[in-house]
Amino acid sequence: MRRSIATALAGAFFAIRCATVSAAEPVQFNFRLPQVGDTSAHSAQYELDVKATLKQGAELVSTRSQKVSRQLDRQINVLAVSGDRPMKAQVQYTKAREVAGPSDQSGTARTMPIEGQTYIVERQGATLAVTDTAGQPVPEDQRRLVEANMDSIGHRNQLGRFLHGKGVAIGETVALPKEMAADLLGVREANGDAQKIELTLRSVKSTPAGPVADFASVMQVKIAGGSTLDVKGDLQIDPTTCRIVSASFAGPISGSSGKADQGDQLVIQTAGSLKASVQTRTLR
Repeated sequence: MRRSIATALAGAFFAIRCATVSAAEPVQFNFRLPQVGDTSAHSAQYELDVKATLKQGAELVSTRSQKVSRQLDRQINVLAVSGDRPMKAQVQYTKAREVAGPSDQSGTARTMPIEGQTYIVERQGATLAVTDTAGQPVPEDQRRLVEANMDSIGHRNQLGRFLHGKGVAIGETVALPKEMAADLLGVREANGDAQKIELTLRSVKSTPAGPVADFASVMQVKIAGGSTLDVKGDLQIDPTTCRIVSASFAGPISGSSGKADQGDQLVIQTAGSLKASVQTRTLR
């Protein structure tokens, strides 16, 4: 009996030791090249709430607030690739809603013209061509909306390339190149200049779809107009493909700019907040 207990305890100790060693091993990341036929579902929510104050000297001239929130649900099917870049894709918008108005008022959701529509998007040099499924031009308002949220077509997955082949330990912090802020926050059009992007690996979770690396993220980004984004959030990545599974960011926006006008200083102060979240599901 004593021998059985001792054997059981030794087995338990060995299992615990093996689990500890396994947990301490770095997580290996491997980037999977995009392939024709890759299909994924994306759900994104954004909310931007900003108040701008104009002062001339000590006098308050005006204040204005604006709150914009959007939800976009879409399915993307890759039609053509070149090396590590998806160059052409079909995108179908199953939901596209927007609420815009003063911050202190609850607006009514507006259905955006791309909801229920399917488009073909192709990178052609520096531009993004957007057509309907028959290859015909689409209305200008729809083209601009599709361009704004399909800009990743024709671009490399820089985060995946950066992580490829790396081993990251639980608790380790990884500093990312600043140009990756555009991919994570979508500030390329706003002339974002990242000052700091860090990911800290908190854990690796097992899911029915496979392992997921859970990171805490910190980003500081300067954007056009002198404003600064200081956001924190969560980022989940599939280590077997380096694809983002989900992400959520939130933080304050602040800034100040001014110029002289007839001897008095005109100062525009901005303050607000940004919230963003994305969920991605691989279908094929």
